Amino acid sequence: AERRALKAYLQSNSRLSSDLLPLVNYDSPEWHWLRAQLDELRALAGPIPVVLMVVPLAYELTTGYPLDPEAQFMRYCNDTGITCLNMREKFQGHTPEELYVMSKPGSYPNLPDVWHFNRAGHELAARELADLLKTKGLLPWGAAPILTAH
Repeated sequence: AERRALKAYLQSNSRLSSDLLPLVNYDSPEWHWLRAQLDELRALAGPIPVVLMVVPLAYELTTGYPLDPEAQFMRYCNDTGITCLNMREKFQGHTPEELYVMSKPGSYPNLPDVWHFNRAGHELAARELADLLKTKGLLPWGAAPILTAH
């Protein structure tokens, strides 16, 4: 049942997939608005480095998914010099079921939770972010991140 629901997100008439279409076009009104928001965030941060972590929705990890909104985020980061972490690249080789909640007790029937990480997804994202911050020298006072599994 979950697999059928996941495939529904890939259909061209799917509301969620169609909502991502504007994010594929860097010149769309949605991207103009988003760039303005990110530019404002950069201005507010002043001397504090901004790191953008781009997280895919679960169905973007399925083989053959045709859209790549992350490419436009990476373009923005390259254009502005912001440090960017593309989690879609880091999640390659994993299935949505391995990294996302996908279903919750009491959730609407047959609709997976494609937004929220499960424990393994959180651990992978935390490790990747910690590695990036350490590599870029963005941890205060040379601190090392503490990541422990519970």
